[in-house]
Amino acid sequence: MWALCAVRFSSTRRTFGLILGLLSLGGTGWLATYVYHSGFTKKWRGIIAKELAKHGLRAEIKRLTLDPVDGLTAREVRLFDTTHEDQRLATIDRISLEVDVARLMNGEDFLRTVQLDQADVTMPVDPADRDSEWLVVRNLNARLVFESDRIEIARADGIIAGILMRARGSVKRPVPKKKLSREDKEKQMAERERQLRLMRDRRGAVRSALRILEKFQPPESALKGGVPHKAMLSLELAGDLANWEELEVKASLRAGPLKAGTCQLTGIEAEAELSGGGVDVKSLTVRDAAGALRARASWMPGKEKPVKFAADCDMDAHALLREVLEEAPWLGEVVFYSPPSLRMEGEWTAGQPWSLSAPPILVTGRLETRRFLTQGTVFEAMAADFSLDHAGRIYVRNALLSHHSGSARGQYMSGPGGKRYVLDWNMIPQAVLPLVRNETARRLLEQFVFSRSTRISVKLAGSQAADPGAKWKNSGRAELRDFEYRGEPVTEVAAEVSYDPSVSPEIRLRDVRLGRPEGAGTAKEVRINPAGKLLHISGGQSRMSPAPVVAMFHPGIAREIGKYWFQDPPAVALEGVIDLDRGAKRNNIVFAVLTETKAGLTAGTTPWAFSGVRGRIHLLAGMLRLDLTGSTIPGTVAGSVLRMDAACPGVFDGEFSVIPHSGIAPRYAVKIESPKPCSLLLLEREFPCEGFTGKLEAGGGRMAITGNGLVYGGRMGVSLDFPAAGQPGHTGSVVLNRAAFAPLTKLLGSTTFTEGFLSGNFTYSMEGASVDSLRGSGKAKLQGADIFALPLLGPLSPLVDALIPGEKLINSVAREATLDFRVADGKVGTENLEAATVAFRLTASGSVDYSRDAVDMIARVNLRGAPGMLLYPVSKLFEYEAKGVMREPGWKPRYLGNPFSRGEAAAPTGSAPRR
Repeated sequence: MWALCAVRFSSTRRTFGLILGLLSLGGTGWLATYVYHSGFTKKWRGIIAKELAKHGLRAEIKRLTLDPVDGLTAREVRLFDTTHEDQRLATIDRISLEVDVARLMNGEDFLRTVQLDQADVTMPVDPADRDSEWLVVRNLNARLVFESDRIEIARADGIIAGILMRARGSVKRPVPKKKLSREDKEKQMAERERQLRLMRDRRGAVRSALRILEKFQPPESALKGGVPHKAMLSLELAGDLANWEELEVKASLRAGPLKAGTCQLTGIEAEAELSGGGVDVKSLTVRDAAGALRARASWMPGKEKPVKFAADCDMDAHALLREVLEEAPWLGEVVFYSPPSLRMEGEWTAGQPWSLSAPPILVTGRLETRRFLTQGTVFEAMAADFSLDHAGRIYVRNALLSHHSGSARGQYMSGPGGKRYVLDWNMIPQAVLPLVRNETARRLLEQFVFSRSTRISVKLAGSQAADPGAKWKNSGRAELRDFEYRGEPVTEVAAEVSYDPSVSPEIRLRDVRLGRPEGAGTAKEVRINPAGKLLHISGGQSRMSPAPVVAMFHPGIAREIGKYWFQDPPAVALEGVIDLDRGAKRNNIVFAVLTETKAGLTAGTTPWAFSGVRGRIHLLAGMLRLDLTGSTIPGTVAGSVLRMDAACPGVFDGEFSVIPHSGIAPRYAVKIESPKPCSLLLLEREFPCEGFTGKLEAGGGRMAITGNGLVYGGRMGVSLDFPAAGQPGHTGSVVLNRAAFAPLTKLLGSTTFTEGFLSGNFTYSMEGASVDSLRGSGKAKLQGADIFALPLLGPLSPLVDALIPGEKLINSVAREATLDFRVADGKVGTENLEAATVAFRLTASGSVDYSRDAVDMIARVNLRGAPGMLLYPVSKLFEYEAKGVMREPGWKPRYLGNPFSRGEAAAPTGSAPRR
């Protein structure tokens, strides 16, 4: 029985144990599940947070769970500064904690290790700014071992901005301080604020560096080769967590190859050290296919000590800067055919505001580059030594800019005492034209055209005082050879140059020399006022034609002046002002002209030419006033009526508008005195003239010609009036007094000898150039001459001579012959030609059609004395008519043959007998 009971009890106990085990296992599972998902209570989170505070970190743990694999895990941990509760230092998504339970139960430090597996850590750049940027470390794996007074970083690796970061080291744990006095707390707060600012500066520097690295990625070839990260950062830490400034960190960075846009880097290497609160970048090397950037720097963040740096670069820094700098459009305007070389060293005071008078940087260096392109212009080289100090002094020494057309060298200094420069320019300005932003300067430079033969030498020096509003004072010398300005060729320009806008807005040129292909000119001084658009010339002397020279300053006026031509450049003395504005209202310049060769102009329809011209040309506003003397050129024809066969003195006085399309009619007068023979051109005949004095005047659109001289010993006066200058239509008057009759008859083709004198006058008008439009009237008187010497009456002489055989009536000399005549419709007509001799009286009437060369005349001969009385009843029979042409008028009796004619009288009527 007892045995049976014992068996039953043993069976019951096993069953109860099984049930209790299952309940324990279930409870443990439920407890583990609960602890994993819901976490420990707030009390336990507080115990962990208090433990972390011993290490200088105030933590807020959202959940504290027990992970089956990781063990005790703090999730969503936010770390704050112990003295500034509102400044969050970092956020960690999970932390695995190893706890010594025995020490925990005894109230001792119980935290043994902190483990982070694939954790994400975020840190604000500025803990005091709620909207600060964040630094994010992803996939952080770390193991921190807590010893009695130290924290060992057994391992730590994570990824920040694609960079694999690995760290190890040992740091001293902060010792909790006893209760502090109020004063000590304030000091602690101030010190902590400084440390937080230091943290902010360091994190800001890291963020800036990462922002640059984020632009670069490994090329596809590297990714295919299995490179997992674009860079690796190794850190070694040592120091005291209670004093961050005493932390020592050694860092090394290895990266590459990397690519961003057109920039391809073959590698990046850096070695840096944080010690004693200072940062020392021992070396930074960035390489590409062209070369490398080598730099070093050291600074003490948070202290007023400068950052010392040095750099030496011969890589393609231009491509790197284009990718690194976000707002630098000017980089796209420069293309380097080979990388520039830059060497510099100096120091920079971080945190100090930028000021031109006290810049936070001190630097010296040299920049060199070979061929490069900017704004469409290729330069061969550029180099300069430069420096900048904390007093604001800027030095640029040994500056060189080389172009295929030449080079520019210079020095520049700027500082508290003002600014200075020295420039030696030997290249064509068009090389830098795209870089000129001043519109006025651009328009000026665009007027120049340079060639390969152009030579330029400009040496300038300038200074600017440091006083507010002070302007640059400039002086030097400029020489330019073989170029074009506004389309005009120039062989040389040289001058001493000065420009001081504080004294005058004018650019002053002294000892000026201007050369052109035909000659050269000089001036004591030329003053240019770009704003006022005025050009002042003093003491000018020239051996150049005025028009091309004026064309360089005012093309419109030059076109008008060009109407006054010179065979060879004249000697000119000039003084005055040229208005560079289009209106040209302020012109006031005087040219004193002297030339030994030909010069001329067209006045009206007459192209005047003179030699030995001298006088004054005055350009006033838009008018050109000429007051010149000279000698006419043989062969000059004035007003179509006077040809000067020999040189004779003349005076030209006139006023002409030089403004195109001004509508102002020219006014001028030409006076001629010809002591030598000249020729009058009248009725398609040439009449020799001596001692001629004449004047041509034009004004108000009209032109008048007056003159007088001796024609065959008789005084002739001519007056012509042209209502429209330049048009042939005019009115005229010709007066002749006692001119020798014999040479006139020879001029008209007669071979009959005669004596006597011819006088008369003729007033007419012409509507056009054709003589058919000639209309007028006049009188003529012949004294003591043989009227049959006239070609028209000569053929009548045989008929008259036959009236009384043997008397030779045609030898009778006319005491006087007169006629009134008129001209119209191409005809010359008379009704009262009358000639009286001792033997007979001749009257005639009719017309000569000179346009058709036709004669229609009637003549009557009345004998004097006894024959006349005897034959008076039949005097009607002594009338004759002519119906031929001028050379053969064909005289014949009007009613019947000559009853007194002899055999020899039957000669042809067209020819006069020779005697």
